[in-house]
Amino acid sequence: MNKISLLLLCCTVSLSAGSFAQEKKKKDTPPKEIPASVVNADIDAPPPPKVQAAPPREEVFVHVEEMPSFPGGSDKMYAFLQKHKKYPQKAPDSELEGKVFVGFIIKSDGSIENIEIKRSLSPSHDAEAIRLIKMMPKWIPGKQNGRAVNCWYTLPIDFYFLR
Repeated sequence: MNKISLLLLCCTVSLSAGSFAQEKKKKDTPPKEIPASVVNADIDAPPPPKVQAAPPREEVFVHVEEMPSFPGGSDKMYAFLQKHKKYPQKAPDSELEGKVFVGFIIKSDGSIENIEIKRSLSPSHDAEAIRLIKMMPKWIPGKQNGRAVNCWYTLPIDFYFLR
């Protein structure tokens, strides 16, 4: 037991002596001076250009309490699509039938932006679907907690021939 106590005492004394020596060295060392040329360079240099912060991004919801709607409802929307839809005439894929899924953002003011094809049928059908979405009037925006918000919306557009 006596050897262990002596060993602990030696370790404690050596550790405290080492830390005391480091403290004394820190106190005795004068602070480093900054060369005058460095100080003057900061004064003579032009101020850095101001970086303009990007405006805060508006959140875009996928699901909201009240989803956006076409003015007049779904029936009016499908009537609008049927009235304005033009089938590709001279394109090599003009005989294709199916659906094009178009995704877009309905902004809080009802305008449409960021139109993109989610599922394609053909390049000419996709172009027609985008043209139709761009023609649409402003929508009634979606609402979250009682206020109008930006919302993603995906719309299938049918391209089928009546036979």
